[in-house]
Amino acid sequence: LFVCYGNICRSPMAEGIAKAFFKPDHRVTVKSAGVAAIPGNFPSENAIFVCKTHGINIKDHRARPVSPSLLSESDAIFCMENYQCQEVRTLLKQEGLIRLIGKDVPGISSEIPDPYGKGPEAYERTFRDLNKAIMFHFGKNAKRREYDGKKETSR
Repeated sequence: LFVCYGNICRSPMAEGIAKAFFKPDHRVTVKSAGVAAIPGNFPSENAIFVCKTHGINIKDHRARPVSPSLLSESDAIFCMENYQCQEVRTLLKQEGLIRLIGKDVPGISSEIPDPYGKGPEAYERTFRDLNKAIMFHFGKNAKRREYDGKKETSR
């Protein structure tokens, strides 16, 4: 189980990218959870649109709050920001599985900010950073498609 831990917009985007990345591998389950997630909430329109332009459908994603049980089932936990890593460490009471998704990834910040409330270009930047981070952490050991060019034009 691979968990992406973030806020309102980054979690569904990260989950969508990771699911697309791991799609051929049925041994990997990808889930995301949010710090202030209201269970059942939809992703933002901008998150849905940007993912769709890259061939990833997240419109059916529903928010879920992070929980100790979800974390305890996980083999890898990636957080978007340092404070989230601290929160997860507190819930899980261990350090080993928890990583900052942007850490050590060339060309992006260690922390990937939430684009919520910003325009499509901020969502696109977040998508690119998340995609780059997932490729960096997992692309070395497997051939996977990088979602950077499959464009659709309608919302």
